[in-house]
Amino acid sequence: MSRFGAALEHHRQAAGISQRELARRLEISNADISQWEAGKREPPRSRRDLIMGIEDALGLANSELLLAAGLLARGEGSRVFLDWSGDIDDVLPEDIDAAADLIAFRVARRKGEI
Repeated sequence: MSRFGAALEHHRQAAGISQRELARRLEISNADISQWEAGKREPPRSRRDLIMGIEDALGLANSELLLAAGLLARGEGSRVFLDWSGDIDDVLPEDIDAAADLIAFRVARRKGEI
C-alpha cells in the first residue's frame, strides 16, 4: 500500500465514510478509491482537485492528507511546502499548475468563498 493509499484509507475510515460514499461525493467510481487505497494507482497529477475534494469530504484541513502521504512537508510555524529535492528544471508544468490550484483553493476557503 502506498503512503497516499494508507493515509486515504485511515482518514476515510476515521470519518466513517465508505469508499462508495466518498466516490459518490467526488463523482468518480468507487473502483478508483479502492485502487488508490490498495496502492495500485494514485490520482493523476493533473487532477489534484480530487485530493482537495477528498480533504473536504473527509473534513480535513491544512492539507492533512497530503502531509500524511508525504507529498507535502510542514515547515516552521504553520507553513506547508511541497517536498521537492530536485532541480527546478525538472519541475513539470502540471506540478506548477497543481501547486497554483492548491494555493488558490486554500486562499478562497480561508476567505469563505468556498
